[in-house]
Amino acid sequence: MKPNIRSITLFEQNNSSHSFFDNIRSNNQDFEKKVKSIFKDVRTLRWTLPAIHLAISDDLEQSLIISNKKSETLSANGFRWVNQPLVCDNIDKNPLEKISEKSISSLINSRDILFSSLVVKKYDDIDLSSDLYSKISKSIARSDVTGFSNFRFGIGFEISSGTPFFPFSFSNDEGFSVAVESFTFINNAWDEHKSLSFVADKLTEALLELDSTCLMLSSELDIPFLGMDWSLAPLPNSDQSVCGFIEKINNAPIGSPGTLSTIEKVTAALKAPVNKVNSTGFNGVMLSVLEDDVLAARFSSGHIDINDLMLLSSVCGCGLDMIPISDDVSNSSLSSVVKDVGSMAFRLKKPLGVRLLTMHEKKPGEETNFSHDFVTNSKVTAL
Repeated sequence: MKPNIRSITLFEQNNSSHSFFDNIRSNNQDFEKKVKSIFKDVRTLRWTLPAIHLAISDDLEQSLIISNKKSETLSANGFRWVNQPLVCDNIDKNPLEKISEKSISSLINSRDILFSSLVVKKYDDIDLSSDLYSKISKSIARSDVTGFSNFRFGIGFEISSGTPFFPFSFSNDEGFSVAVESFTFINNAWDEHKSLSFVADKLTEALLELDSTCLMLSSELDIPFLGMDWSLAPLPNSDQSVCGFIEKINNAPIGSPGTLSTIEKVTAALKAPVNKVNSTGFNGVMLSVLEDDVLAARFSSGHIDINDLMLLSSVCGCGLDMIPISDDVSNSSLSSVVKDVGSMAFRLKKPLGVRLLTMHEKKPGEETNFSHDFVTNSKVTAL
């Protein structure tokens, strides 16, 4: 058995080989044909636009209009999702009042295939970037009372170039990367031997083969292969629950004693292939509340809360992801939580992200009612 492909993400740069990217943007049939000739199944094709650097952006409004138009064309040509990275390097050079959170939130709310995230590369940019995330997130929530649009907006710290997972995808270079759907493969390897060292060996073996296949696609497309991210990620409305997998190994509900050490051991097994294949991204255990049926249930029942998830971020892969929060949270409180995640990311030198969904019409303890193939439901929490 081989791991499936969750997504192939193309990264366009302002200095990209324009003929290649322009041809795919306007007609991706040849691209799809080449992909399908090499990979049997790919769940989604995705596109990440050139990053907008907020500190030096002279006309953010115009840049966002261009992003919107590009996403419209890409959607019409078969790309399910498009991401617009917003880089926050030296953000103090462009005062926050000059960066319109309304413009960015309008972009997110304007098109349901469009994702975006703030990309924070430097420790010194944590505070201002976290403040900006809070303002944009609250602005998005005011425009979409369902809270769902914040599914497509986040903030990422220490994100590596070539990361394919949305909304944190970002790259300094043109090319493509691959998000590997590793859950079923890893779960079956564990069930076979009940050994994480066996899981690490089998995963390395499978990824070496997949790496060769990706390099073959790179040759066919004549663009660089930027790497794979094989994070242990859940799939909602299915039996692919990362939380359930951790509970199976630890033999106790998540949040019980042993949870953190179990996740650390699973993370170590996931990291085993990192230096043997082309890798990028998180390559960790993803505890994403509204994308994991079992975790969503545990969150609803109180087995685990946002503070527990913050602690587990020290050894898992994604930070605070897809957590529904009530709208009575202040900008400063929301920003403070984000700063905590950012500080952890830079202190531990690991990628972490934040996606919190502010629910305008929900109070703490009430159930969300999303209906989407990549989202499940849970109870809203106070922050």
